[in-house]
Amino acid sequence: MHITGISLLDLENEWRAFLGVGEVPAEVLDPALMLGEPAEPFFEIGEQVMLPATPFQQRVFPTPIEKPIANLTCFANTPVTILRAGNDGTTNWYEVDCMGMVGWMSQSQLAGVQ
Repeated sequence: MHITGISLLDLENEWRAFLGVGEVPAEVLDPALMLGEPAEPFFEIGEQVMLPATPFQQRVFPTPIEKPIANLTCFANTPVTILRAGNDGTTNWYEVDCMGMVGWMSQSQLAGVQ
């Protein structure tokens, strides 16, 4: 919420309506909204997880899918904090905080299964 009491998405959509342009779906601004509940949750929100020793670097994605180019890298044996979790139908995804950098990692990355 902003000082106006309106979320950024609502403010954006009000402006777009004024301009006569269609609304922006919430999933465009926050792809995590498309995720369902994690299947058999492996990690809990708020839990701190130590990244596995290999590979030396783990890719951290801007959205909870592996197709985009990773925009961050976290190193092996670094603790990350789980912020959010969800499932895209096949994979559990976790939004993590890695030394102040926030992005998405798959369950297999966190569990050391590649």
